[in-house]
Amino acid sequence: MGILLLKKLNCKILAGEFKKLRDGNDGMLREKLIDYFRAGAKPHDEFTIGAEFEHLLVEKGTLQWVPFFGEKGVESLLKELLTKGWQGDYEGEYLIGLHNENATITLEPGCQLELSVRHTDSLKKINKVYLDFLRDIFPILEERNQVMLNIGYHPVSKISEIEFNPKIRYKYMSEYLKEQGQYAHNMMKGTASTQVTVDYAHQDDFRKKFQVIYVLSPLISALFDNSPIFEGKPYQGHCLRRLIWDNCDDQRCVIDDILKSDFGFADYAEFILNTPPIFIKENQEYIYTGAKTVREIYAEKELTIDALEHVLAMVFPDIRLKNFIEIRMADALPYPLNMAYVALWKGLLYSQDNLDALYEFVLTIKPEEVEKAKEDILKEGIQAKIGDNPLLELAKDLFFMANKELNFFEAPYLQPLEPIIFKKLTPKEVMVKYLNEFN
Repeated sequence: MGILLLKKLNCKILAGEFKKLRDGNDGMLREKLIDYFRAGAKPHDEFTIGAEFEHLLVEKGTLQWVPFFGEKGVESLLKELLTKGWQGDYEGEYLIGLHNENATITLEPGCQLELSVRHTDSLKKINKVYLDFLRDIFPILEERNQVMLNIGYHPVSKISEIEFNPKIRYKYMSEYLKEQGQYAHNMMKGTASTQVTVDYAHQDDFRKKFQVIYVLSPLISALFDNSPIFEGKPYQGHCLRRLIWDNCDDQRCVIDDILKSDFGFADYAEFILNTPPIFIKENQEYIYTGAKTVREIYAEKELTIDALEHVLAMVFPDIRLKNFIEIRMADALPYPLNMAYVALWKGLLYSQDNLDALYEFVLTIKPEEVEKAKEDILKEGIQAKIGDNPLLELAKDLFFMANKELNFFEAPYLQPLEPIIFKKLTPKEVMVKYLNEFN
């Protein structure tokens, strides 16, 4: 055998061995993610629910954005909350968050204030934690002549006027995302949301809940539309949050084939592996990774639990999987409507009868009908349809289904939904009236 032929043969052998190694590592990455998702499963009688309430902090007289730095900046507000029993979370010299035994306060990129309530089996507990937070912060805000708005987008300040807070992660995210979508920075600095987190019992339960939430997402976006202003001007369309997310970064916001019959943990793992995390953290240092995907970065690195949880947090679809399911398409909502939103999901997803009935409905809906509904709500709002089903009629069904399954003490939390569903009065329309009176 000639020397040249032998060299080619050796190269083929080495290439084959490399492919086996690469494919084997790829399989291990996938299995590590799948194992993490499996470990999140809980028995039905141990289900809990969590909530995240985001707020826009503004000056009372002008509704202008409040920056991180300065005598009356967001960091100084957090420092005052330390006197109320909250514990500080720091990044270097900066106070960038707080926590106590029941909740955490974190800052979104544009200094939106987010209260995350720890998982509990009780809506009453979530309600109490939120009201305790308001009791702590309202007197401080009053002294500073500032207010928190439960609204989906900044009412006055434009994105170009809002600075990123000093978290290092946002420096990398801003540089990367500004090249991905027209409204990526609007998403980061201008929006505020209400999010609910729910548990799952096993992969089939995850699939049902994930697909139900996906099919209901156009309805939820329209029903809880609370964004009357965009870049300092009245927003004439509907569902601004939907528009912004559709123009952010498809690679990290769009999950393919959610409605396929065997959609499962492996499919979500593939979504994660194919997405760039933008940056990673090693030895307490942030490393910019740009367009490299999770699969590429961890081909030769260990995917630790910390790293795994980081990459799971760096995707932004309407529905996100960690070791629980995050529901992310509603705007920030005023109290007590925000509690009605949490109650709605508990009544729908934690009743097996309701979940089964909603899954039967899912089986009648095609993926293209969901996507068309997402487009239609931008023009028609709550008057749109999904397939042949008017969203308002579907909303009435959801209200009665949830009300029936919540217990005597929790069903009243749904009441703020009644004027939205039965009088067709969306949060956006109420907020327009409030802002007109304010001015």
